[in-house]
Amino acid sequence: MGGGGHALHGGQVNGRGFAVGGALAGTLEILLFHPWDTSAKRLMVNSKPLVPIGRAFLQEIQAGSVGIKTGKLNAATISDMSACVTGAWRVILGDAAAPGTSASKRLSTLYPGAGYAMGYKACQRSYQYTAQPLLAAWLDQTGVFKEAFGGRERSYRHAVAGAMMGAGEVILLPLDSLKVRAQTGTLPRGDSLVTTLLSDGIKGAWRGVWWTAARNVVGSLTFFGGASLMKEHVLGLEEHSQTTWYENMHASSIGSFTSVLIASPFDVVKTRLQRQMKQVVAADALRPSHTTIRTGMEIARDMWQTEGARAFFKGCIPRCCVVCPKLMFSYTMAQYLYPLLGLDKL
Repeated sequence: MGGGGHALHGGQVNGRGFAVGGALAGTLEILLFHPWDTSAKRLMVNSKPLVPIGRAFLQEIQAGSVGIKTGKLNAATISDMSACVTGAWRVILGDAAAPGTSASKRLSTLYPGAGYAMGYKACQRSYQYTAQPLLAAWLDQTGVFKEAFGGRERSYRHAVAGAMMGAGEVILLPLDSLKVRAQTGTLPRGDSLVTTLLSDGIKGAWRGVWWTAARNVVGSLTFFGGASLMKEHVLGLEEHSQTTWYENMHASSIGSFTSVLIASPFDVVKTRLQRQMKQVVAADALRPSHTTIRTGMEIARDMWQTEGARAFFKGCIPRCCVVCPKLMFSYTMAQYLYPLLGLDKL
């Protein structure tokens, strides 16, 4: 990643070092950031305006139908901004948003699918932080980028290596789908990877594969390319393997922020695609009963017509709050763990 050379041994990229360090960083990442990711996913799949949701929720509280009745909240006079925040609170926490709910119960509602997430994220980060530097090293050996860009080739090489790595990441999509369904409440209790494969089939397990690939390619290109550009042109580092904790944090901050914004439209459509379960349509005069699943283009067109362009950036605020720190954290932790655990000697 971004040229992190802490897992170099004898001038060669140590794949096992990157894999172990990436897996450890990914596991720690889920423990800290999963609630924020759950919040973003629930906002993404919500198709209703937040202001009416917030006002309706406040009216329920005033009437005493949910939580603890309070006279401090007035649904009629509260501002749209406050109603929007209240609506987001309701969408994210569901019934646990009611006044009087304990903090521990609210927190527990933000950790559904944590087991799937931990497995997915450990595999994802291990794959990312192994494949990207290996691909970057291979591209360096070809000499193509040096011929095309001269002394400024490193940032472009790492960006392209990130895009190539991102395209292959779709192999982990079934685990991601289970995580998304658990987070958004469409995963039946007790379902596992095996039962999902049996009920949805291979096609269903990899539903949204092209949208995921597009998101990964765009996101990985901007993340790894941005981090490398930051190291080379802002921090003035000629040798990436000597970067400090502080320098890795700053380099990954630019890459992570731009990757979230650019990849957001693909991510929203992907999330709505993944959470779909097969719906049985009753028989009519023309066709017998059948199941229906909307395509990504149908979802995107529906979003544009009913929710507007802003729908493609739903969940951006919590995603920036979670994805940027997550990427910064896992990037920096991976670089830090390699020498700390002696992985460069594997």
